[in-house]
Amino acid sequence: MKNSRDQNLFIDRYAAELDWVNVLFLFGTPFLSIALLFTYLQLETFNPHFIWLFLSFYFVTGISITGGYHRLYSHRTYKASKPLELFYLLFGAAALQNSVLFWADDHRRHHLYVDTEKDPYNARRGLWFSHMAWILYKDSYKERDIATIPDLAKNPFVMWQHKYYWLLVVLMGFGLPTLVGYFMGSTLGGFIFGGILRIVVVHHLVFLINSLAHYWGSQTYSDDNTARDSSLIALLTYGEGYHNFHHAFEADYRNGVGWFNWDPTKWFILIMSKLGMATDLRRINESVILRARLAMEKKRLKAASPDFFATVAESLDRLQIRLIEIRQRINTLKVEYKNFKDNQLRIEIRNAKREFRLALAQWRSTIAMAY
Repeated sequence: MKNSRDQNLFIDRYAAELDWVNVLFLFGTPFLSIALLFTYLQLETFNPHFIWLFLSFYFVTGISITGGYHRLYSHRTYKASKPLELFYLLFGAAALQNSVLFWADDHRRHHLYVDTEKDPYNARRGLWFSHMAWILYKDSYKERDIATIPDLAKNPFVMWQHKYYWLLVVLMGFGLPTLVGYFMGSTLGGFIFGGILRIVVVHHLVFLINSLAHYWGSQTYSDDNTARDSSLIALLTYGEGYHNFHHAFEADYRNGVGWFNWDPTKWFILIMSKLGMATDLRRINESVILRARLAMEKKRLKAASPDFFATVAESLDRLQIRLIEIRQRINTLKVEYKNFKDNQLRIEIRNAKREFRLALAQWRSTIAMAY
């Protein structure tokens, strides 16, 4: 807790509502994983191929949460084919983070009420609360009205997963990796590396998105909420660490907006689109993104050095207009080139990009003078 007031509020609201199933599972599985791993190493010769089993299930379950539960079902940033939906729902259940119906409901509430008492994993209640303590208490929305999520309630695949969620958990989260382990020579190894140990690791890496991604990093596009951008957290969370961008532009299928940003979920969705399994990928206009980033840089400059800001404000305003105009021109030229494949258009795009880089360098040098 951040302070005693937060702690008292935490105790008052949740002390009588512990969900002992979640408590025992979330605290018990790490210890059970260690105990079983020690037992396995004592009883059997370690098979390095089980590392690949772990990584395979780590990837498919994690990407089912980030690409499926999050970017597809919670935010509708693209459309998925039925086979891709089935993949997400099966391996999403194997991640053991609730059915997509309830997961998406919680997440939509998080965005709607971010950093308030109505936010299920309110970051202002402390790092511990937003990471996992909120899960240790009985569901605040146990009387859920699925009419508030009509798009998901009308999806037969989603409702099928919700109805058979616990069966799918057993079959996909534990049964399948154990079966694979059997054919690899160790049932116990399959259960550990593809099952329980993988579940613990994926749990806590995904939990970082709700917790550390609201505490550590930069507020690149907005300071209206606690969400932050962090390349390190992105590395640990399938690309979800660019969380300030996500909260500012939740309708975008990307979190790492730059081509160089580590975002395996974005790349997976893009690959699925090339295979015809994902369509209508939504992207926020680059000029809108640029405008938000420049506005935040001006805001920070004004707060850090108000006197200097007063002397360069007009210059920065002109540069901002120029940068946005060039960015819009590049976007227009790219669309024209895509339609007509004219070499002259390609030259114009290259020249416009050069002009943009020069203007951006001028912007950065002006900002840097204050520090």
